[in-house]
Amino acid sequence: MNQITTARTKLRRFQIVDLENMILLESNPAIMKFTPMRIPQTPEQSLQRLQNTLAREKDFGDLGIWAAELKNTNEFFGWFMLMK
Repeated sequence: MNQITTARTKLRRFQIVDLENMILLESNPAIMKFTPMRIPQTPEQSLQRLQNTLAREKDFGDLGIWAAELKNTNEFFGWFMLMK
């Protein structure tokens, strides 16, 4: 499964082109304070995290880490994790 859609959102597998989105999200202190990491990440850390996510994707099957976008505009607004 590569994509899930709802009335307002599109949930899809991450791609390497999502790096800019991840850097914007993970460099924001107001967002990162609510994550397990608690502190903003450097672009290099975001790149490593995205690469690790992509490398492990097959291990999760239909679960794993998904990018979330607004359906009408394709604007990235975050991500979520489905785990057993």
